[in-house]
Amino acid sequence: MPGRKTSLARWAPLLSEPEARAALGQALVPLLAAEVTARLPADLAFDPARDDINAWIDRADRVAQIHTITREDTRALAGLLLLFYDGDEPDGDLMIGYFLGPAHWGQGLASDMLAGLVADLDQGPVRRLHAGTDADNHASQRVLAKAGFTRDVADSTPGRTAFSRLCGG
Repeated sequence: MPGRKTSLARWAPLLSEPEARAALGQALVPLLAAEVTARLPADLAFDPARDDINAWIDRADRVAQIHTITREDTRALAGLLLLFYDGDEPDGDLMIGYFLGPAHWGQGLASDMLAGLVADLDQGPVRRLHAGTDADNHASQRVLAKAGFTRDVADSTPGRTAFSRLCGG
């Protein structure tokens, strides 16, 4: 699922290798800044002064299939893509979430990653992709719109804006 500026890789293989897991944890801590984690679901909250990064990795791994987002120019970890499958059906609807660390904002990396993901999913079966943002997260809303997502008024709430699009076929 590559883009031009980013590449995606499943993080599961990193978790079983102690050195790779430790490197992942070190790279994640600066990405999980307060301005990032404030927008994550409560079960993915992280406070570096109080929380253990390994416990956070374990928690995150239980709630989603996770891919690392790596910058192609520097090979640095820029963020994570979280995929939530609808039940046990791998070809069913898919909820996506993603975040980038603040040092990687405003550089087109999220748009690039999402374009690559959509292009890859367009090669598979027809499915609906769902995503959501905080109502005031206009940057992520623009990223989703660029990738062909439309606002889903029925699933939106006063504090949360829902989006969806079809892929595949």
